Amino acid sequence: VTQQRGGGTTFTLSVVMSAAKDGEAAASRADGDVPMGASPSLRLLSVEDNPFGRVVLNAILSELGHQTEFIGQGETAPARLTQGAFDAVLMDMVLPGIDGVEAIRRIRALEAPLGRIPIICISGRGEDEAASRAAGADVFLVKPVSPRDLATALHDEESSLVRAGLERLGSLDRDTLIAFYIDGQSLLEMSDEFEAPLGTIKRRLHVARKRLARVVEPMAV
Repeated sequence: VTQQRGGGTTFTLSVVMSAAKDGEAAASRADGDVPMGASPSLRLLSVEDNPFGRVVLNAILSELGHQTEFIGQGETAPARLTQGAFDAVLMDMVLPGIDGVEAIRRIRALEAPLGRIPIICISGRGEDEAASRAAGADVFLVKPVSPRDLATALHDEESSLVRAGLERLGSLDRDTLIAFYIDGQSLLEMSDEFEAPLGTIKRRLHVARKRLARVVEPMAV
């Protein structure tokens, strides 16, 4: 707001506009759907006995929006997985009792789908990577773990689950989600490609997202 000499006022308004494709994507979510690309809150089981390590991990994971349950012994990890619905395991290598490698082996010995749960190994020693991966770890991170590395590891594991879920969908649902989320097509581009009205494309996205969620949920248990 600027006062002018002799009377009068000048009002200046700055508006930041989104690109058309972003606007279309936002419009498609006007019904309250959560976009498939958004990172959901994960329920994690962390096998970590060090109190300081727990504080650090909990701070990072809470900031990322995830819920974490901590246990201190590798022996109890397989039984705990059978009792709760977890999306991934964070496994320390140095533990009282059995070490992280043996704990990973015992988890992988569980019947599917529990035995296929993503396992992220966290160690202060880089030389532990070969043994942890041989035992069945999906990801290996070296302490101190950065929030970026941990977020990337969790996102990659989630993406693998989504890709597996896409393979179980019907061709129309799969092609619709791939076109929008992976190929980055706008709703108008999809309308042209699928030769369908814009309203139909929006409804297809809505239905396909819900079907993918139903397919992925039991795979993550």
